[in-house]
Amino acid sequence: MAPSEVELLLRLVGGEGAANGAVAEEWHLVRLRAGSGQGEGVYRLAGPGADGSAASLILKILAASPPNDEAWRWNCQQREPLFYGSDLARGLNGLVAPRCLGVTQRQDGTTWLWLEDVADDARAWPLARYGLAAYHLGRFSGRFASAAALPDYPWLSRRWLRGWLGEAAAAIAELRALQNDPAVQRVYQDAGSILRLWDERGGRLNMLEHCPQTLCHLDAHRRNMFARKAAGEEQTVFIDWAFVGVGAIGEDLASLVSATVALGEVAPGDIQELEATVMEGYLEGLRDAGCRTDPELVRLAYSLAASLRLPVGAVRLVLPMLLDPGLHADVEQLHFGTPIEALFDRWATMNRHLIRLGDGLVK
Repeated sequence: MAPSEVELLLRLVGGEGAANGAVAEEWHLVRLRAGSGQGEGVYRLAGPGADGSAASLILKILAASPPNDEAWRWNCQQREPLFYGSDLARGLNGLVAPRCLGVTQRQDGTTWLWLEDVADDARAWPLARYGLAAYHLGRFSGRFASAAALPDYPWLSRRWLRGWLGEAAAAIAELRALQNDPAVQRVYQDAGSILRLWDERGGRLNMLEHCPQTLCHLDAHRRNMFARKAAGEEQTVFIDWAFVGVGAIGEDLASLVSATVALGEVAPGDIQELEATVMEGYLEGLRDAGCRTDPELVRLAYSLAASLRLPVGAVRLVLPMLLDPGLHADVEQLHFGTPIEALFDRWATMNRHLIRLGDGLVK
């Protein structure tokens, strides 16, 4: 570490003065598994605090944004530190964010974001706990559901799903050419439905963007959520606020269901029960926040977003795994040792269900 980072680390863990520089030298840095986020890396630093007790924190290294980067784009690099510096990260109720411990702007243009290391009360969640997380999301969404309450920060993402899908164009063209390849059909047995959704995406996205709008996390799933109890209250700590922005009421449930299943936290056979549980919790949260949006519009937004986000948008991530066996070992490691064929079966089953959600929405 450079001296400035050592000094910051010492402040974060309660150290004082140059004599404690030895404390920082005893800290260890471990790179964490992360999803397809836009940062340069996520690390846990662990070592002794000033009193000698064990301490840890999270360091996220964020790449510099291009000079002319439009701040609202789906993958703006600097959104997360801006979120933590805003009033949006404060005054949350039930749904909370980790404490931001510091932000370092480095000469190379990267940003080092230092965050509280959040521990989870339980590794495996029952479906009811997903319902509580959805309730917390619903209260969060309901709080910003009126035009007067919706924040207008220029760095909030806008039309996130449209931008995410735009990254898939080359992979969709490859899928179109290889749709009958046996390797591709291990996940995309019904590639024609994926291509149809792609071809209809304009109308579907227009429908989604005309649904009632609110503030969304836009990356809510099990690996981005931690359960904890604080001051006698059950909280859901949502991490990774890189995509936070304006979206449709109910759009957050698309990632909550699909990414949670895709990552193996809930079995594909339980996806309908998961959907029902989180929809009920989310609608209750909306009501408790005073939001009176028609539940059918919430279900419409969920169905539109869920049928596009992973079945179509993730083709660019899945297709290389299908075509290059050399990637399989790393993919299995990322998924805690799950055999690659089991992963492919999981994603195929999930896609079939989510595609059915989208059927009949656009004629």
